[in-house]
Parts: sequence; structure tokens; C-alpha cells
Amino acid sequence: TRIHAVVGDLCQDNLGLSVQIGNWLSRKVQAIFHAGADVNFMKTFADISRTNVNGVVNVVRFAQSASPSPLPIHHVSSSSIGDLLDDSTCELPEALVSHLPTHNGETSSYAKSKWCAEKVLMHAQREGVPVTIYRLPRLMRRWGQPTGSKRIWYVVLLDVMFLCINASFVAGGVPAMQINDAWLQVDVASLTIIRIATDAVGETGVYNVCGPETVTQSTILQFIENEVDLVTMEEWKEAMTSLAGESETCRIMLNIDESFKSELNGIPMSGVCAQQRMSEFGIEPVPSKVLMDAYLKDWREDPGFRRLSRLLAV
Repeated sequence: TRIHAVVGDLCQDNLGLSVQIGNWLSRKVQAIFHAGADVNFMKTFADISRTNVNGVVNVVRFAQSASPSPLPIHHVSSSSIGDLLDDSTCELPEALVSHLPTHNGETSSYAKSKWCAEKVLMHAQREGVPVTIYRLPRLMRRWGQPTGSKRIWYVVLLDVMFLCINASFVAGGVPAMQINDAWLQVDVASLTIIRIATDAVGETGVYNVCGPETVTQSTILQFIENEVDLVTMEEWKEAMTSLAGESETCRIMLNIDESFKSELNGIPMSGVCAQQRMSEFGIEPVPSKVLMDAYLKDWREDPGFRRLSRLLAV
């Protein structure tokens, strides 16, 4: 077989591998694709950084242990760090986690952890480790296709947007926020990463892997305007509080750090370079609006899909 599963732990030294296994892998592996991350928005920065920041430190150390030269790292990041990128003057501190620079405005612990991970990798690149970063937007995957139907069903992977939409249906109101969001199929994202990595071995850079358009809040309201109202953030929070006792989704939203708002107010990031590479490879992403339309249409019309949505949101 071409696939060998090796059990490890990002949070442990040497990735939780024995010296023997670690040495064997460092000789056999030609490149590292790092997609492991904690995406639990309920965690504090201290908790989530154990995997998302310290884990990257351990990956870098493993890459540097290879001989005769460091292994190239292909790192999956997130477009959610867009609000932090204006702070380009901050250098990576010696103490990677405990001295996180302060940023203007609110952002989630998850976004901060991914920002710090990129800083770790940029520092590693200056020390000679080849690094390529792929920032991904909101991901969707194909769920299934019912018999006799030409519709394609999609389920958005569990994240803040998913929870917010589900909670808004429960509460009967959508919070008024300037949503500027890109959606992408997970298979397109993974194929793009693999093609870029294998097309030009040794090439490094940062790619914002997304389609040419984003989705705005008005797109959501076009589909759910007869079922929910547009409410202020304060009214939405009150609804979440009153429904927390009977809705797991609303309870989760209350427990998430209030900075989750920045996840839905994301700064659109230019994906020109990645889109050019997609075009070269013949990869055509489904437009964000088409993905969101399919998701909302099935969410509203199919009881089975709603039940699945609630299960995934718990």
C-alpha cells in the first residue's frame, strides 16, 4: 500500500513519535502537509494554541531534523486571519505563545492561533525551512445525492457561520452584520493544494485559496426573509439567552467568545494567485453563491437535512 498510518500527537515533542519511528519518517518523507488543527471556537487562546501554535512548532522541529536538508512544509491556514494581517510589523517573539502581540479590534482565539502559526512558519522559513501557506475559506463537502433528484446536497463543515445560521433559524432572527464570506468545496481546496505543491517542487509562497467572489448577508436574507427577521446583535444575543435552555446550538453560540463576530465580518482576501493556478490546472471552483444557495435551499426544504444540520451543530 502507498499509505502508512503512524499514530502521533502534534502537542508532544517529536510529534509523539518514538525516536526510531521519527528517524525512519525523516528519512522516508519528502514533504510535510500540515492540516491538523483545533477548530473549537469555545476554547480560549491558551487552550487552542496547544495544537494550533505549539503543534506547528513541533512540526517545524521535525522538518528541521531531516538530513541533509529540512523538509518542505505545506501548511493549511485560514482566511479568518485577514483582520490581523495589517499588523505586519510585529516580529515573532522568542516566547511563541505567551507574548502574542496585541491587535486592534476583536478576533477569535482560533484566528489568533492561526496567525501565530503563520508567524512561526515565517520564522522557520528565514531559518531555511521551505514553507508554503494555503489560507482556506469556509469549506463545504458533498453530502449525497437523493435518488431521482438532480440536486446536489452540501453540508458546510462545523464552524461559526454554520452555527450562526442554525441558531438564527431557531431564534427567528439573523444578526445584522456585514458578512463577506467565501465558500469553497473541500475537494477543490485539497486538489489545489496538491497540484500547487507537486507542480513546482521547491517553490514557496502564500496562497489565498478561494473563488473569485464572496457571499454577503443579503444573499442569506434572500432565501430566509420569510422565516426570520433581521435583528440587532443585542436582540440576537437576548434570543440566544432565552433559547439556550432548549437549543444546544443557541447554548453553544452563547458560550463562544463574543469575538466570533469578527469571523462573520471577515475582510475579503485576494485569491488572484491561487485562482491563476487553478485555471492553469483546469480546476473550476463552484461559485460561493451557488454553494450557499444549495445549502440554504436544502436546509429549508428537506426535514432530513435539517435533522442532520442540528446533529452536526451539537
